[in-house]
Amino acid sequence: MASGQNKPNGLTVILPEQAIAFVEQMPIEKFHGIGEVTAAKMHSLGIHSGADLKGRSLLELTHHFGKAGVR
Repeated sequence: MASGQNKPNGLTVILPEQAIAFVEQMPIEKFHGIGEVTAAKMHSLGIHSGADLKGRSLLELTHHFGKAGVR
């Protein structure tokens, strides 16, 4: 996720104390493994960022995304 932040060299350092805030502000479509279809479904559920995703329960995510909801 960080390698896409500072193109063209792709070098971004995220310190441990910055990690949670970095992931929470990241748009959901930038997450590894989230393609166009999944991103669209997440958007329809009001999930637009890492913070939105973090606020959802595992039960809700598995309900909407099956086994993939765990990951």
